[in-house]
Amino acid sequence: ILKLLLATPGTDANASGHERTPLSYAARFGHEAIVKLLLAAPGIDVNAPNASGKTALTFAAKNGHGAVVKLLLAAPRIDVNAPDTDGWTPLTFAVNYGGEAVVELLLAAPGINVNAADTSGWMALTWAAFEGKEAIVQ
Repeated sequence: ILKLLLATPGTDANASGHERTPLSYAARFGHEAIVKLLLAAPGIDVNAPNASGKTALTFAAKNGHGAVVKLLLAAPRIDVNAPDTDGWTPLTFAVNYGGEAVVELLLAAPGINVNAADTSGWMALTWAAFEGKEAIVQ
């Protein structure tokens, strides 16, 4: 069905409903096949934020969807450091919620800023230490 929708003239793959794009929804719920289709859609905006600044990469990282994170990291123009309105980056969300495997994927991403601070001045490392996540700190 998605292939047919994307092939229909006038379909906007970046349309936002309930403050999220189709790509953000698919990333949030770990729908790898849908993410692949959407990433191939002409004009897809991989960095489209919702009202609070969260992107598809943020949702995938926060929810621990490593396969989706990999797909998004391979997308041209992906902003690995896109902050939300609180200054949290995909790495910050991965440290707090997404798990070690997703943190490792993000740390290996070209251009990752491990020193990005949120609006409270905390970096991902600060959060990892505060939350007692020794494996991530190391």
